[in-house]
Amino acid sequence: MNDILNKSITAVKGIGAVRAGLFNKLDIFNVGDLIFYYPRDYEDRSRIKKIAQLEDGEKCAFIGVIDSKVREKHIRKGLSIYEVSIKDDTGKITAIWYNQHFIKNLFKFRDKYVFYGMISRKFNSLEIQNAIYEREDKKDKLMGIVPVYPSTKGLTQNIIRSSIKAALELTDGKVEEVLPEWIKNQYNLLSLDYSISNIHFPKSNDDFIKARYRLVFEELFLLQLALLSIKNTLSKNKKAIKFKSNREKIDEFIKNIGFNLTNAQRKVFDEIEKDMESDKVMNRLVQGDVGSGKTI
Repeated sequence: MNDILNKSITAVKGIGAVRAGLFNKLDIFNVGDLIFYYPRDYEDRSRIKKIAQLEDGEKCAFIGVIDSKVREKHIRKGLSIYEVSIKDDTGKITAIWYNQHFIKNLFKFRDKYVFYGMISRKFNSLEIQNAIYEREDKKDKLMGIVPVYPSTKGLTQNIIRSSIKAALELTDGKVEEVLPEWIKNQYNLLSLDYSISNIHFPKSNDDFIKARYRLVFEELFLLQLALLSIKNTLSKNKKAIKFKSNREKIDEFIKNIGFNLTNAQRKVFDEIEKDMESDKVMNRLVQGDVGSGKTI
C-alpha cells in the first residue's frame, strides 16, 4: 500500500529532473517526503473586505474594478513601475508592481478582479504592492486558507502547492493507516488521508484544527510507544540496585518537614519508594506546576 510513498518525486505530475533537484535541497526525495512536507504558515484569504475597511500593514483580499489605464514609470535602468487605480463602492486603492511588464496589457478598464496582498497607507492614499490577483468570476482559485511552505531559490510557493496537490491526488486512498480503528473512534480522530489533505489545503478552519489534532496525536502516540518499548527492554535486560526501605526514617523525615504532604505528593513518594525497592531500572520524571512541591 505504501509503495507509492517510496517512489521518486519524479512520479508526481509536473516534477522533472531539474525540479526534483530543487526539491532535493529541501530533503524531499520521494512522494512520501512531499506529502509530509507540512506548511510553516497559512494565509487566510477567506475574508473579503471593502476598500474602505482596509488597514495599514494587514494582508487581506478585496474586490474592485479597474478604474484607470496602467501607468508605466521607468525609474532607472532595470527598474520599471506599473500602477493602476482600483475602486469599489466605498473607496479607491492604487496597485503597484515592479518590473512585471505584462501588467501593462493585462488589466482592462472596468474589469473586475479580486486582489490579495499587503496593504499600506501613504499619506491619505491606500496602496497594495505586488498583489496577487484573479478575475472576479474565478476568485475561488485565489481564495480560501492557503498554505505557505519553507522554500529554496527556484521553487515558488505556487510550484510547491501544485506539486503537493498532484502528490495528494496520486496517493489518494493509498496512505496506510497507523492508528487502530478503536483508537480513532475513541478519540474522534479523522482518517490519515483526510488529515494530510486538510493540513495542506484545509476546507475550513475547523477542518484544519481537526487535521492538526489527528497528526499531532499520532506523532505523540508513536513517541510514547517508542519510549515504553525502550523502558520495557531496559527493565528486562538490565537489573538495577535494590534499596531496602527504612520506613521508620522515612516517616521521621516526613514528620519533620513542617507541613502535611498532599495526596499527590504521597502517591509519588510511595511510587518512587517501590521502584527503589525493586530490581528494575527506574527512569522517572516528576512533573508538576511551579510551587506544587516537586522538590520534596
